[in-house]
Amino acid sequence: MSKEFFQSVYTYYAATPHNAFYTATGGRLEYDRANPSWTDNFATMQGSGSDEAYCFRQPADDVSVQFNVFSTDRSTCFDLLQYCRNLYDLKIISVTNHYDTQMIKTFETWPVWNEPDNLWQASIEFTARVQRQ
Repeated sequence: MSKEFFQSVYTYYAATPHNAFYTATGGRLEYDRANPSWTDNFATMQGSGSDEAYCFRQPADDVSVQFNVFSTDRSTCFDLLQYCRNLYDLKIISVTNHYDTQMIKTFETWPVWNEPDNLWQASIEFTARVQRQ
């Protein structure tokens, strides 16, 4: 899996002018775990990759990236999910030392109550084929 891909996903999120997802989360997006001080309207992302596939004689990784959004308000959690979908679904991401890649939504889970954290949580996953130039 490509470190550059995840850096590009974050750069796309944080680009100026800021998008609705960035604004609604206040720039609070981390890989794997949220900052413990964050209490409302934030997101995390995780990734996984499959074995290399060969596409036009160049190896490529099929990558999945899952975003988890959190909020104290169920309605806001739905909004965060929508903002994330609007930002990434069917969008082209430029990745350093790789061909541009398109992110495609594969599934989403609507908000559920996360009892230990006292937050609503929802998830959305995208796939992309990441191929070195």
